[in-house]
Amino acid sequence: MFNAMAQRRTGTTHQGLHSASLRLCVALSLLLLAACGFHLRGTTPWPMSELALRDAAPSTDVFPEMGRALLDVGIGINDGAPLVLQLQGETFGKRVLSVTTAGRAREYGLRYVLHFSLRHEDGTMWLDNEQVEATRDLRFDESAVLATAGEEARLRIEMRREAVDKVLRILQHAKPPAQKAN
Repeated sequence: MFNAMAQRRTGTTHQGLHSASLRLCVALSLLLLAACGFHLRGTTPWPMSELALRDAAPSTDVFPEMGRALLDVGIGINDGAPLVLQLQGETFGKRVLSVTTAGRAREYGLRYVLHFSLRHEDGTMWLDNEQVEATRDLRFDESAVLATAGEEARLRIEMRREAVDKVLRILQHAKPPAQKAN
């Protein structure tokens, strides 16, 4: 009985020391990080509060999603805004990546490209003929053709969303032509 109590007490003391040393290590790590000047970056301010959004002719499928994304990050869409985001076009590509021994496609590579520009109403180009792209691989299953078609449609939507996110990151760092050298 005495031995069991000693083991419990020793185990508790050992756990207490381990816990205290862990706290000490965490505190020292935080102190070192603060001492070296580390801090989180925070957010980058947007160089515009509103812009006009124009679609390509013929219209793109990404246009409504781009509008929603701009509003979600706090950029107003106003046809009279001094900056114009022009969607110039989008393309989807599909190529065979691998084939079966019978010569049938087993895997496809999907590619989505979105072309755009950002210009000021006075005609100066902030971003001229920019493009972003997204790629995905698609395995083709002959026994589940409908499921594969559904997967391709889902991947196309996913690639479109990725392209919108990339455009937003580019817009967030866009500068007027006179400030680009800085």
